Amino acid sequence: MTIILIVFLFVIACSNISDNSTENEAAQEGKYQEVIALTDPALMEPAQNARDFKMQAAEYMNDLLIAGAELQGRMQGEFKPQEWEYNIEDEMSSYQAAIKHAKSIPKPSSKLDSIYTVYMAIINKYEMLPSLAHKAIDSNDIEIMKVVLSQIRNNEEQYEQLMKINSQERFNTKK
Repeated sequence: MTIILIVFLFVIACSNISDNSTENEAAQEGKYQEVIALTDPALMEPAQNARDFKMQAAEYMNDLLIAGAELQGRMQGEFKPQEWEYNIEDEMSSYQAAIKHAKSIPKPSSKLDSIYTVYMAIINKYEMLPSLAHKAIDSNDIEIMKVVLSQIRNNEEQYEQLMKINSQERFNTKK
């Protein structure tokens, strides 16, 4: 299921690369500036168990996973380092808004501190990527950009592992 989601997000990111109309870019820029409002009250309350936290983490991370896939697709589509800054700035704005949203997850009950700590560590790794990408852009260094792309993939894998841990803990508590 997770692989299907990642493939779906990658396809979306690739399709966004081919659409270069200024009208669409202006609409997307406006979309990037807003943080999605969650309407389910359960998503705004501190989680009391691993299942609830997994649900919250999935909702709060969704935008970040999409923004990361879009950024990754855009960066892979730009082969001239001097064009990176101009062509990925919108994705960077979306990415940074998604990081802010993901960090706003309510802190769960104290029995879930370890899961919450892992979740926040993953978010913090995502948060470091824009400065690393800007460093690559400023120095026109393709090798640094490869590190950024690799780190995005690593972050996605760590998030998948967190979701598996949550699923296993839920299974173990039902026995």
